[in-house]
Amino acid sequence: MVAAGAFTKYSFARSLRAGDSRRFAVNLKEDRDEEIRSAVSCSRNPIELLDYFEREARGKRYYSYKDYSLTLVLRALGANIKYRTKTKMPSRDSIVRGVIQAVSDATPFSVHRRDISSFYENVPLNSLHDQLLNSPLLSPTARHVLEEFFNTHCNGSVTGLPRGVSLSAILAEVVMQPLDRVLRSHPDIYRYFRFSDDMLILTYRHDVDVDSILTDVLPTSFSLNPKKMDSLHFKNEKKASGFQTFDYLGYDFAISNKVDRDPPAPRAIAVSIADKKIRRFKSRLILSFKFLKKNGDAAIFMDRVRFLASNYTVSRTGINYRGRKKSVNSGVYFNYRLCRNADVSAGLPRYEDKLAELDRFVQFMAFSPNSEFSGVVASKLSYIRKADLRKISFAKGYAEPMMMRVRANRISRIKAVWAYGS
Repeated sequence: MVAAGAFTKYSFARSLRAGDSRRFAVNLKEDRDEEIRSAVSCSRNPIELLDYFEREARGKRYYSYKDYSLTLVLRALGANIKYRTKTKMPSRDSIVRGVIQAVSDATPFSVHRRDISSFYENVPLNSLHDQLLNSPLLSPTARHVLEEFFNTHCNGSVTGLPRGVSLSAILAEVVMQPLDRVLRSHPDIYRYFRFSDDMLILTYRHDVDVDSILTDVLPTSFSLNPKKMDSLHFKNEKKASGFQTFDYLGYDFAISNKVDRDPPAPRAIAVSIADKKIRRFKSRLILSFKFLKKNGDAAIFMDRVRFLASNYTVSRTGINYRGRKKSVNSGVYFNYRLCRNADVSAGLPRYEDKLAELDRFVQFMAFSPNSEFSGVVASKLSYIRKADLRKISFAKGYAEPMMMRVRANRISRIKAVWAYGS
């Protein structure tokens, strides 16, 4: 097999991303070709690999690079590895659609949620060395950059990839996807889904020992997280009542215990924004109110609340080659667009209720006499802004969906306060 070139002008052009100009202090509109030439040069001697940043969050260590040329080199290398190994990165929307279809089955089944402890820190490296470094799969230059990456971050260890670097996610998928195929073909497993280290397994029998199956298949460096082991069992009962809920990939799935047989029908299911994501929305709203109290900047405060409750488009500045989208949509609707209600008769939660809960939370924080921030809003916001604040709605932002026009540098300011917690 002849290795395809990883570091060409075309591959670097495809590695440009929305927001790069702002994030790396470059001007892709004017200096795009020069940045690509610098990346080509960097790929031949990637000494910038040694110049990385570390930070700790939630007990984990994360790594990042500020050098733009090296960032493009690592992106292009990742894309080449995906192509050469036929590795397809998982799509959150595709997985969620698959889960909805699977749990709608009217037959008895069990849902098992499992998670790998310290996933990136325990990814085995031997198979990556054999497949990528000790074979002609990659070009010599690509192998050299990858070897230097391992030397920098893995330091001779047999396990572990650096968190926060996009290449690590791709390398982890190269390791995991052959294991996925084994699990999907297991006779006791009905459906299997995985996004990074987060696994959802469906079995027809309630007594299947999922943990033993995973222990037999997963590399010995991996262990299951005992704090994230949930199993639900659904029977085929016409007279059953109530529902059971689990969360996965940012959604709550509420599934009816009752199954209609006359005539046979799929099991009722409702999908809503996960409760823990609702709590994160509230946390970010609280931080926005706190910074209004601290600095009195009413304009940025209003933008923060609007940003959370609506949707926005980010242009891919400086990216003008064929085949790439010129913009990307995000926000309360686009991030959770697979919410759905069951028939009212099923008695399942409705996703609009959680959006309405967020609307009530904003209005309480801003205007209730029992809120510590109502006085701040009264003194810092003009009459017009207070009127506008009353109109901001998560429910409308999702239903229409409402779009907010905002520049990339303004998004950075909006998000800055949320780095302190959420």
